[in-house]
Amino acid sequence: MGEILAQPKEMVLPVLTSGLAGVATFSRYMRSSTIDNLHEDYVRTARAKGTAMKRVVARHVLRNSLTPVVTMLGYYLPVMFGGALVVEQLFNYPGMGLLFWNAAQTTDFPVLLGCILVISLATVIGSLLADITQFILDPRSRGGVK
Repeated sequence: MGEILAQPKEMVLPVLTSGLAGVATFSRYMRSSTIDNLHEDYVRTARAKGTAMKRVVARHVLRNSLTPVVTMLGYYLPVMFGGALVVEQLFNYPGMGLLFWNAAQTTDFPVLLGCILVISLATVIGSLLADITQFILDPRSRGGVK
């Protein structure tokens, strides 16, 4: 761990490669969700009251448009582990994806089970964080909570 953090400049390209892989997908979801929300009644009502469009987008549309993106983001966390194998091979970085691949090649079952456990935990934690964030962002999901 110490040798990884000793050269932070060497982490720029792997981190950018891993992070930018999902940017196009998330931006498309955000765009389509925003366009759908711009045609809702509450936007027309706010505009009819004289509220500036920037304020309507910032306070109402953006918040409601984030809910599908947050849900997707929660489920994208374990996908990053799968995509890490390619990045680790490309940049010769010894990480969990490479560990999983080597364990599969040598049929090292305890290491495979450990990797699967970590990926499963990431899936559960990502889903939980997405649900909590969606509960905070979307007032409609609160339903009967008072």
